Amino acid sequence: MEASLDISNLPSRSFSAGEIILEQGARKSQAYILQSGTLSVSVSGNVVCKVDTEGAVIGEISALLGCEVSATVTAKTNATVYVIEDFNNFLGADSAAALNVAQILAGRVVNMNGHFAQIRDEVDALQSSSGSSRSRLRQMLYDLEEFWATEVLVIRPRRK
Repeated sequence: MEASLDISNLPSRSFSAGEIILEQGARKSQAYILQSGTLSVSVSGNVVCKVDTEGAVIGEISALLGCEVSATVTAKTNATVYVIEDFNNFLGADSAAALNVAQILAGRVVNMNGHFAQIRDEVDALQSSSGSSRSRLRQMLYDLEEFWATEVLVIRPRRK
């Protein structure tokens, strides 16, 4: 899903191939928008994807939640990003941008739900396998169900 954000006044920063942009475990309030280049995303040292789409946003989850960065992002090639120094303030000042980001994140949840359902179906199909495998698969499924049960969107009225 794509969003339209006013990035005309954002500073940009260049990274050389191999340079770390975000490091897993760090705390950052910044988010970045890929201007050019290719980025590598890894979790616990394992590469999980590459990002090469101009306009791709990275670091938004940790910036929004004020939590640790969940993945290390490294410039795979020379890369340039726009820097949003305080992502929450950026979104707070632009309700259209905030809505676009919310729509993108909601789209991710829909995709993850689809993947979860597919994994659940595959686990169910493997239930007939050997006892130890079945037990491990049940535990994985239980862990996934616990994960999905932890976060619920709650909207509270604004107090006047």
